[in-house]
Amino acid sequence: MRYSWADLGTYSDVLAVNPYNTFSSRAGKSYYDINGSSTNPSAGFYRDHLGNPPTTWEGDIISNIGFDATLFKNKFDITIDWYKKKAKDLLYTAQGTRYDVVFNGDASLPQVNIATNQNTGIDLNATYHGTAGKDFKFDITGIFTSYNNKITEVPGSGYFNGPQIRNVVVQRNEVGHSLNEFWGYQVIGLYQSQEDIDKSPTQDGAAPGLFKYKDVSGPDGKPDGKITADDRTFIGNPNPDFTYGLNISLSYKNFDFSAFFFGSQGNDIFNQTLYFTDFPDFFKGGIRREVAVNSWTPQNTNTSIPAMRTTGSFSSDQVTSSYFISDGSYMRCRQMQIGYTLPASTLSRFGIDRLRIYVQSANLFTITGYNGLDPELSSPTDAGTGNTQITTIQGYGIDQGNYPHTPSFLFGVNLSF
Repeated sequence: MRYSWADLGTYSDVLAVNPYNTFSSRAGKSYYDINGSSTNPSAGFYRDHLGNPPTTWEGDIISNIGFDATLFKNKFDITIDWYKKKAKDLLYTAQGTRYDVVFNGDASLPQVNIATNQNTGIDLNATYHGTAGKDFKFDITGIFTSYNNKITEVPGSGYFNGPQIRNVVVQRNEVGHSLNEFWGYQVIGLYQSQEDIDKSPTQDGAAPGLFKYKDVSGPDGKPDGKITADDRTFIGNPNPDFTYGLNISLSYKNFDFSAFFFGSQGNDIFNQTLYFTDFPDFFKGGIRREVAVNSWTPQNTNTSIPAMRTTGSFSSDQVTSSYFISDGSYMRCRQMQIGYTLPASTLSRFGIDRLRIYVQSANLFTITGYNGLDPELSSPTDAGTGNTQITTIQGYGIDQGNYPHTPSFLFGVNLSF
């Protein structure tokens, strides 16, 4: 039985100049025609960074209760840990009226301490060592990490927004919710006709074949018959419910085999690439095949893909909506290898102690329902490391066209004399 407790501090990726206002000089930004000569302007300075003197460390209070056991005559090993990590004074890029470009021009914004966040979960690692006959041996290891993330405090408003994409808010961080949950309009279907539009809540840009948003709330907290900014809601969570892994190692006589599988379950992805592939008003050079053959038309109404239009609107791609949310769960074979070691009696006559040949693959296959190129984006947690996961990834869970993990193969030889 184990118990540990620690109070740690980190400054994340905060720059050394974070507390200070800094200035630079550059033609086009701070050169001025003071002496009446446009060909020989005078050099000046502009503020290139806005400082925040009160910035302090992120503080992490970590507690852990663990249990280790070896059972059944050393055939079964198990480790179980329950962890709790409370991170206070989380560091995020500043936002709000005082940091608007109107007041600060091109100055980069500082990191500020903004919230308290808590992670709890279970790490499980279990291994079975087995044999079958005298020549077949195997080791099977299972890894499981549950993950429950909640924001417990945000002074003032009770929330702060994440990064913007195309000048719209994609993520909101609010007390009672997880970090970086997706924020926008809930799509409940496509308008089928003008009659459908007339009997629905009023909505800017409404047209047959475009998105119909859910009337979530008016000023009194009840649907008010019109779609406004108040109708934005939480539409997805990039944090997984749990991650898992399976490690297999087998040997039979001179043959050996190993494989490692990893999976993530319950996480959502904001597929930003759909903006470029599904809406020809932005990218007129090409669209997805599915969009070309199955977008909405008066003759093809049984679809979730909106009508193709050359002009964007509130009812299509100019706001964040659940259309961009996909289930990011997956299971991937990260590594698989098979090898053969030549008998020592055969090698000894050549002065060779050991010769093994093998074939290895990476990312051999992935099982997923995600409609993007690759569901494996940067993650705040991984199997077996739940009590040390990152807590302040900004923009986590947004697919902006990451290069996919493609299968690769390696042929190798291990030789020793």
